[in-house]
Amino acid sequence: MHLTKKTATMKHIESFAKLLSSQQLVFVKHSPAQYAKYKYCLENVAHHTQQFGGKPICGWRFRNHEPQGMPQQYYLTAEHHCIWLNNDILLDITPLPQDKVLYPLMNQGNHIFLPDNNADPIWNSAMLAPLPVQYYAIDNNQSLKEYVNVLQEKEWNTYQEELVEALSTVGTSLQAKKIIEKITRDKYFTTLWSNIATT
Repeated sequence: MHLTKKTATMKHIESFAKLLSSQQLVFVKHSPAQYAKYKYCLENVAHHTQQFGGKPICGWRFRNHEPQGMPQQYYLTAEHHCIWLNNDILLDITPLPQDKVLYPLMNQGNHIFLPDNNADPIWNSAMLAPLPVQYYAIDNNQSLKEYVNVLQEKEWNTYQEELVEALSTVGTSLQAKKIIEKITRDKYFTTLWSNIATT
């Protein structure tokens, strides 16, 4: 497993997962489809479902990070992700990045995945957009907490700007504002900054 005593443990991931969803963590087999593209999980699964049936399952997959200048301090990120469910079998059909440093946390080729029924992508007319990345410090170090909070806030601000720009091509600024308000109301970003792990 790509987890060591110096980085995240399943206990840390489970603590983080509870902030995101009441559903249970699962291991998902990675089996990329031939035509699938990296970073396009929503489109990949939608196309696969049209071709072969089944249905998309949205949720979160996890990565471990070590901040520069903070040796032995680590934080987790949860990336919005979509997998394919067919005949009770969960498959991640989206290719991994070439750089293994960017791999999600895995166990013998199986991804650690958190299904989340509330993690539907943003959908407006012809545009489909994933939800923003979530951040979580796995240590009670105050500097690490502050570092992670800054990353989370930057992520949210950038996401809002990009979403408004993207929506402007298919909707109105008022529609964009309503969608952003909905995301905020549905807990993403507004709760996690203060819910940092205390080990």
